[in-house]
Amino acid sequence: MAHQLRNLQGVSDAHPDLRWPKAMQFLFRYAIHLHHQRTQQCVDQVEEKAAWLERHCDRLGERCLAPPDTGRLQHRYCKYRQNLFVFLYRTDVDPTNNVAEQALRASGVHRKVTGWFRSQWGAKTYAALAPVIDTTELSGIRVFEALQTLIGIPALPIRAGP
Repeated sequence: MAHQLRNLQGVSDAHPDLRWPKAMQFLFRYAIHLHHQRTQQCVDQVEEKAAWLERHCDRLGERCLAPPDTGRLQHRYCKYRQNLFVFLYRTDVDPTNNVAEQALRASGVHRKVTGWFRSQWGAKTYAALAPVIDTTELSGIRVFEALQTLIGIPALPIRAGP
């Protein structure tokens, strides 16, 4: 939602006379607020407010918009309409993608510090293991045990005596 709010702000700045981007911003901010307040309200109230949000979002999606940048944004919201407010119905979905962005941060730091990978094998290995490591850490599972489960117990050769 943070990215959507920023995109809407850009359209609002470019076309200050349009009401549509401001109305969409209001809906998205209200949805985020409702998400944070849902434990303090009864289920019926949250469902009623979520239905109100859904109806107003549908109405805003039906408006004809002239500026191309506004129309593209509206088209995106209509295309992904079913996914806009999932966080209102599922407790395991957050209205932001902060967890995903934080998971990507380590890759960005690695790329900037080392100039990325020296081999294709290293890049592919990192791309395969990084999500597994991040997911196990988020789940509270020890990374080494998760990798052992996936790959198997390491079998190191035993050297013969001198």
